[in-house]
Amino acid sequence: MNYCSRELCARQSSGAIVLLMMVLAVFGVKYYFHAFPAMNNSDIPGHIDADRAALIIGFREGGADDGVYFLPGNITLAGFFEIIGHKKILYEHLRLLSSGDVITVRSENGRRTATVAAMSNVERMALGLPIPVNTASTGDFTMIPGIGLQLAGAIVDERTKKGHFSGIDDLRSIRGLGQKKLKLLSNYLYF
Repeated sequence: MNYCSRELCARQSSGAIVLLMMVLAVFGVKYYFHAFPAMNNSDIPGHIDADRAALIIGFREGGADDGVYFLPGNITLAGFFEIIGHKKILYEHLRLLSSGDVITVRSENGRRTATVAAMSNVERMALGLPIPVNTASTGDFTMIPGIGLQLAGAIVDERTKKGHFSGIDDLRSIRGLGQKKLKLLSNYLYF
């Protein structure tokens, strides 16, 4: 007794072969990733995931190593250059780096020297770092979500009157800054 026509049986056979190939591919991929786990970023020398980083440092030299580095805490300038493999640069060996520092290397008269300065507030905000409340401009404050030009101007005016802010409570007197906005600001500013 014939349960299917030749054409129907051929299509069913082709479908079964495709299904078998798909199952084998899924199990093959699953086996591959089990047998050969992907290299973590932590396996790369000198690399730490941004989630675990204690320091966020910028580096500028005009070469392939330029960029932003996420590093463990308590790294000196010497330690940083050791991590990225740079040698023969004049710098303060024992200087501890802080999040938001930018290291710039310049060559002059055959000597390479490194200087450390602060990142711009735009760079700090882009990297999720707080900005310094006592030096931030009106434009810097407007980068904070929920802070418009008028409120940013009021913050700068109040800072000018007081001389500087020493904590988040110093901002309470500014009209337009309620408890909710002060809590928001505390995530974006440091004193």
